Amino acid sequence: MKKTLSLRVLLLVLIMSLGMPAGSAFAAERSKKIKNGYDEEGNFYDSKGYKIQKSTILHLLETAIEPVGRTMYIWGGGHAGKEQTMIGVSPQWEKFFNKQKSNYNYRNTRFQYRNGLDCSGYVGWVLYNTFHTESGQGSCTYLAQDMTRIYSGWGWGSYKSARKFKKHKAGDIMSLAAGHVYIVIGRCTDGSVVLVHSSPQGVMINGTVSSKGKKKSKAWKLARQYMKKYFPKWMKKYKDVSRGSSYLKNYSRMSWYIGKKNSVMTDPEGLRNKNASQVLKILFRNRS
Repeated sequence: MKKTLSLRVLLLVLIMSLGMPAGSAFAAERSKKIKNGYDEEGNFYDSKGYKIQKSTILHLLETAIEPVGRTMYIWGGGHAGKEQTMIGVSPQWEKFFNKQKSNYNYRNTRFQYRNGLDCSGYVGWVLYNTFHTESGQGSCTYLAQDMTRIYSGWGWGSYKSARKFKKHKAGDIMSLAAGHVYIVIGRCTDGSVVLVHSSPQGVMINGTVSSKGKKKSKAWKLARQYMKKYFPKWMKKYKDVSRGSSYLKNYSRMSWYIGKKNSVMTDPEGLRNKNASQVLKILFRNRS
């Protein structure tokens, strides 16, 4: 008993000599050991051992539209440099966009990391800004084809392999084995999907064809409407907002766990139960 007490006293003295409260020392030690996983209290720690903040589907999608219409597609963008774990939209992205013409070709700007984002760099940036408030912590960026599997493996959501999904919900992450990834804004009654992603020419809102292959689908009309109204500079250069049927059937899905123990995401606004039109109205409600 005396030996145990002496060890406790020695540990307390050591902690005090380091100028650190006992609780802080244990918390720091715990966070160092946990990477891309949860502690006993349900807190998630990133790849560097930093605790993330829990978030909402609304915040995720509000973050996702921040770079829309002002960020070009750069092969490798978001995979290196400070932009990979940077809070906020880089002024350099919009500066670079303003210099480009309608014939922009991403093949000529490969690895100009500071000038924009590729598809996985974009989704990684969105998730980083969704769950972090400080720059320079653990990255969320991986290869596009692996993202759904990796995030679901962390316990963030359920994973489904590539197939033709009958339901898409706001915030779903969708990965293509050939190397692309996008975020779902919402689904329309004709089976088309409004999505946001970085794909040549850059970060934009797009609409897929309908489930029957109709190009001028409800999602296409919504994407065109919102891009023209809120991102006119972009639409003057890059007018195509359509995406083909492969976006509906060739992608795997990570769908967020909501309301479960240790969930990193909540949905108080109920966006996952709304259609694309309803979600867009909420996302742009405060924009003129």
